[in-house]
Amino acid sequence: MYAAYEEHTGKRLMQEEFKSDIMKKLNEWSDNVPRPVIRIICLPDGLENSKTNKPNPIEQEQIELESLREKFYDKEGEERSEKAKIARAKAPRIVWSEEEDAFLAEQALKCKGLYQVKLLLNAKYPNNRSMKAIQIRVAYLRSIGAVGDRPDKNIIHFSLEQDNWIMDNYKKLTYEKMAEHLNSTAAIVGNRVRQLKFERGTYE
Repeated sequence: MYAAYEEHTGKRLMQEEFKSDIMKKLNEWSDNVPRPVIRIICLPDGLENSKTNKPNPIEQEQIELESLREKFYDKEGEERSEKAKIARAKAPRIVWSEEEDAFLAEQALKCKGLYQVKLLLNAKYPNNRSMKAIQIRVAYLRSIGAVGDRPDKNIIHFSLEQDNWIMDNYKKLTYEKMAEHLNSTAAIVGNRVRQLKFERGTYE
């Protein structure tokens, strides 16, 4: 989370300063203002404390911030403000270019881990995708056969209308029923739901 914060703000802070800055911002929000989802950012392999099996300081701060998040959201992760739901629905999507998708599909087969894919992707393209966004997109690409045995299969790009329909119905219908409506498969729809939930701030 610290790395994502530094990347977003351009600030380089010590861990205690970082924590203090985040807590200050949380306290500044009034009870009438919806809180944004504080997402857990995946860490590179090897950062966990393997000897004690305890979270490292960065992970501990993530856990503490996540516990604060739970105070402001329902169990399902839904905002308690109707205005926040409307704002989320209008939030811009993360749009992956065909070049990015092709690069992801190629590197996901070559690299040992997705963290290496993240470094290569962000070095080649200026979008600076987060680790979680890359994990979800690679899972989606695998579900449509773009990674694996069928690397030349065309990648499906859902329209904004289809995405809005998915978000309106994913709690009401099974992935199989949604797949029938979208002329797709349950695996593809399931991964698209995960991607949209992440992009629109409701990912758990």
